[in-house]
Amino acid sequence: MRRWKTGAIGALTVLLGCSRPDDLTIAGDEPMPEYRVPLRTLPWLADFKLGTATARSGVITHLMNEFSPGEPIYLSMKINAAPPGTIVTTYWYGPGNRVLSYETKTISSDQGRMRFVQDNTLDWPEGAYRAETWIGEYKLKEHRFDIVAEGGARGS
Repeated sequence: MRRWKTGAIGALTVLLGCSRPDDLTIAGDEPMPEYRVPLRTLPWLADFKLGTATARSGVITHLMNEFSPGEPIYLSMKINAAPPGTIVTTYWYGPGNRVLSYETKTISSDQGRMRFVQDNTLDWPEGAYRAETWIGEYKLKEHRFDIVAEGGARGS
């Protein structure tokens, strides 16, 4: 019994000694991101594109990072190894970190790309915006873009 207790205490010491603190810094003074993506979800979605006009396949044909008020904004992504039934959510944030909208879609077995769109942007004021793509509680990608005065939008 004593040997078992000694072994358990030794194993616990090793595990605690090998764990990382949450405030660990990497490559200088940059703190770790506030979200963590498990390795198993990293290849599930790829080739993220943000822009306006889309082809029928869901591919963005005009890449942009600045949009005029009222202009539809498309976010497209390639589905790699995501299993059918995977739920993907995109949150749209405006100035002041305000949630403007979100969309949730489920991946089907024959789907090659997934597309999200915000087509009611007429009342969006000028400023910095972002779209975040999530699978469950894991943030996969963040896209930053701007709404600029009409006629001032440019491609990336």
